[in-house]
Amino acid sequence: MQRSKKFAQTVDKLTIAARHSKDKIRLRNIPSWVESNDEFHGVVIEASGNRRLKQMIRDLHFGFTRNIMMSALTMDGRRMRENVSQHDAILSATMRHDADEARKAMTHHILRSGELIVWWLESQGGLR
Repeated sequence: MQRSKKFAQTVDKLTIAARHSKDKIRLRNIPSWVESNDEFHGVVIEASGNRRLKQMIRDLHFGFTRNIMMSALTMDGRRMRENVSQHDAILSATMRHDADEARKAMTHHILRSGELIVWWLESQGGLR
């Protein structure tokens, strides 16, 4: 498959997943939002072509990340909207073929996600 065609398909998948996330937040459908969040991340991970990264994230996800995302039930809407905004920044940079900006947006998203993990662990009594 040509690179440009594969890139276009990846951008299409990211766009659809980002739209789904926005719709689910608007409707406050948390389980479906978690699925659309997984969908967005799955497209990014698959596009990376990094099998080791894919396996590591899958292990983390099934270990506890999904529980954290489901805690979005207790998350305020601001955090969920921020998450979607971060996805939009990643998608926008990707669509512009701006690798540096996409990397910065992804790094920011990962760091903010780490803060969410700490918040969740603290709320569960895991960091006391």
